[in-house]
Amino acid sequence: MSIRSTRFAVVAAVAATAALVLAGCAPEPTPSSSPTVSAQAESPSPSAPSAEPSIADVDRISLSVSSFTLYAGETQVAALSTDDATIDTTIDALTEALGEPQVETASDEPSECAVPNVTYSWGDALRVLDYTEGPGFDTATIRFLAATVPSASGADVALEGGSGITVGDDIATLIEDTPSTDKDSYEVDGESFFTVLLERDDRIEDSTGGLWGLGAATEGSTVTVIGAPMNVHSGVDC
Repeated sequence: MSIRSTRFAVVAAVAATAALVLAGCAPEPTPSSSPTVSAQAESPSPSAPSAEPSIADVDRISLSVSSFTLYAGETQVAALSTDDATIDTTIDALTEALGEPQVETASDEPSECAVPNVTYSWGDALRVLDYTEGPGFDTATIRFLAATVPSASGADVALEGGSGITVGDDIATLIEDTPSTDKDSYEVDGESFFTVLLERDDRIEDSTGGLWGLGAATEGSTVTVIGAPMNVHSGVDC
């Protein structure tokens, strides 16, 4: 064999060896596939349903001639119709929302005016008057004396008339716009005091010609009391 042929054979052998080495260093191909995902990872666990608000969550109480409504946010958690709600159902709902009231029973002393048999008070903000043995209606007489009252947990609960009026509001424009049939007034030492019907209650008849309904009492034009039932132009002296 010639020297040239021998060199060619050596070069060929070296090239073949290099090819084998390179082939051994290359990564082995793997079949393409999607990563396996567990069913639990693909489907997130459902969140627990949020609890419905209850009377314990009350943050607003609204009073109208037809209803006494307790709200948690915009959700009604209790709506007591003044057509059929008894004193007991009203007190039970308020006790659950606001805690135990202070209870005052009327004395046996004679009085020229009708006095409530029992008065239930939550501080100086809210009162429920029981006149069941007096004027002849057996639903609660309710008075808001402040804009808020503490709940059983201590949070503020807003108190408002059905039209959104609260104690402390200035209602000078409303007083001016209300017809004389639906408002009453008197003066003490030059200060005017008004009672304005926010909503009439035609279910209550007054033989003296007075009108009854949801009312606001004022000192000047500032609301000091919101209540139902209240009256104007009644012939009753007290």
